[in-house]
Amino acid sequence: MDKQIILLILLVVVTSGCLEEIGLEQEDELPNRGLEIESYSVTDSELRPNQQAVIRAEFRNYHRDIEVENIELTNYGTLLSVEPQGCTPDIEDLEEARDGVQPTMACTWVVEAPEEDEIEGFDESREPVQMRVEYRASMENTDPLRVDFRPVEEIEATNVVSQSSSNGEVSLRLASDNPATLQAGTDLEVIADNDGPGRLPEGFSFNFEPRRLFSDCEDGKSEEGLQDDEVSFLCSITADSEGTNNIFVSLDYKYVKEPTLDVTLVDR
Repeated sequence: MDKQIILLILLVVVTSGCLEEIGLEQEDELPNRGLEIESYSVTDSELRPNQQAVIRAEFRNYHRDIEVENIELTNYGTLLSVEPQGCTPDIEDLEEARDGVQPTMACTWVVEAPEEDEIEGFDESREPVQMRVEYRASMENTDPLRVDFRPVEEIEATNVVSQSSSNGEVSLRLASDNPATLQAGTDLEVIADNDGPGRLPEGFSFNFEPRRLFSDCEDGKSEEGLQDDEVSFLCSITADSEGTNNIFVSLDYKYVKEPTLDVTLVDR
C-alpha cells in the first residue's frame, strides 16, 4: 500500500473519531433498530484522472442476534478501480447488542479514477457506487401477547387482543380472541412484513412459545410473501389448564441493504 493510500485512510479515521461502543440514552435502548448504516461517504466525490479517494461506511448494531455475511461495493461501473481495506472489527467479530451498548463497525475502500485517456471525450461522468450489506438477524415480540384460557361456561364475551413490534427492518403483529375456551382454543393471527429500506430475499422463519400451545404451527415454519414482503397466517392455540399464557413469536430473516453514492469523474 503506497503512502498516499495510507494518508487517506488515516485522515478518514481521525476525522471520523474512534470506533467505540457507545451507550445511548434511556429512550434509545433496546428493543433495537436493526443494523443501522450511520454513514456512507467518500472523501472526495469528484475525481480527476488517477486521483484516489476513500469510501467509508459506518455501522451501529442494535441486534442481540446477528450474523453479518457480506459487505462489499458493487455496481461501480467499468472506470473506477476499487481496493477493499477491510472492516474494523472484522464482520464476523461484530458483537451483539446488549442493554445500553450498541457496538460499532467501520469498513473502508480505496477508489481510484482511471487514466486520462480512458475518460477522453466527455467533461465529466457520474459513477454510482452501490454497497451491498447482507446479514441474518432475528426479532421477537417485545411484550407478550396474553391470552386467558377459561372453561366455556365462564366466558360471556370476547374481545381481540393484539401486540405489535418493529425493529426498523421488519415488523410483527400478533392478534387473538380473548379469553379463549379450554380445549377448543382459538386462532392466533401472525402478520410479518418488511418495515425498512432493505430486501428480504428468503422471507421469514418463525418459532413459537410456549411450544405446548401450538398444535399446527411447527418451529422453523417458513413463509414468503407472494406479491410483496408481507406474510400472514393462522395458528391454532389450545391449553389443557386454566390461566393466562404469555405468547411469544420470533422470526429469523436475511436482510440486504444496498445504499448508493455518486462519484464524478472529471477530465480537467
